Amino acid sequence: MQTVIKYIRPLTDKRKIYDALRFEVVETLLSASRFGDLEWKQLSIGLAMEMIGQPEDPEWAYLSRWANQRHICVHNIPTDESSLFQPADPRENAQLGDIIIRISSDYILQNKLDCALNTVERWAPFAGEPSTLEKPVVQRKELLIARIYHVKGNFLTAKGLYKRLAATMERWESTTACTLTSRLADACIELGNYDEAAAQCQSNLDFWESQGWEYPPKAYCIRLSLADAWLHQGKFSKAEETYKSLIVRLECHGGLRRSAAMNSMRALFGLARTAHAQCNWEEAYLRWREMMTRIATDSSWKGDFTELVICSSLSVVCKKLNLSAEAHEHATRAYNLRNTVKDQFWCPRLHKWAEDTFHDSQLQ
Repeated sequence: MQTVIKYIRPLTDKRKIYDALRFEVVETLLSASRFGDLEWKQLSIGLAMEMIGQPEDPEWAYLSRWANQRHICVHNIPTDESSLFQPADPRENAQLGDIIIRISSDYILQNKLDCALNTVERWAPFAGEPSTLEKPVVQRKELLIARIYHVKGNFLTAKGLYKRLAATMERWESTTACTLTSRLADACIELGNYDEAAAQCQSNLDFWESQGWEYPPKAYCIRLSLADAWLHQGKFSKAEETYKSLIVRLECHGGLRRSAAMNSMRALFGLARTAHAQCNWEEAYLRWREMMTRIATDSSWKGDFTELVICSSLSVVCKKLNLSAEAHEHATRAYNLRNTVKDQFWCPRLHKWAEDTFHDSQLQ
């Protein structure tokens, strides 16, 4: 692909490339932008946007929207309803569905869960039975609806929706399938079904290994869920080994996208809770302090549920280590946060952990 770009770009600059070929090159570039590292994604999307023809032509308008969607996705740019349009066929309707799912996902990040649900439920296949292009959009829509119930704390409903979607999943090597496996396992953990969660994750990971992929990045979320299941089963050594491995893999490239940053934070929570649950207070102290340092350098975590959990946990650990002044400091901060933040459910049973440690932190 890099070789093709080197050949195509001079022709594009000199206007010596036919429209039909240019269309095919743009389509190929946008398809290829789903793979590779950030530099490649930016390069392929950027060149595609340069090459797009007249937007009044329906075919070029389709590619223009596709390029814009890829740009928004790669750069994590918020989307609003000004991006919506009236589709003329199933292909355009699939594109509209992706935009609506993106808008709904942004509402989830803003904790506007009812808006998220109402938005995503507005989309449907163009003509009843989904086309080939609409089928994966239907799956992503159903996964997002289940996620909304999950984030609301309605784990039983979420689990039912996840299992229904799993029953129709055809491509288990897809990113959607990996996300589904992880979230179904997380719902099981929330409901106390730790053995079911671990079995679900292990089955999927066995599939990956049978394909010759022992540690694909898209399956990191499954390994996180498996580690959390092991943590709640009391298999601390296995959980800790997995958390440490994931942190190294997630953070080896420096700056993290939001999803990777959340997975990294979740792994750090797992490490800290593993030491805490075993009453290894010195190690727990170091790990909770590391997390406190992390949120001090990333304002997106400060002042929310994440900081509440860290402060409550640190206060409890400091009491065990007879660090009375520091314990009081963290307990006071936790008390102030408890009155302003809501529970979050992106890390299994963290809300229950927060409840228990907050209670213990406030005891004299």
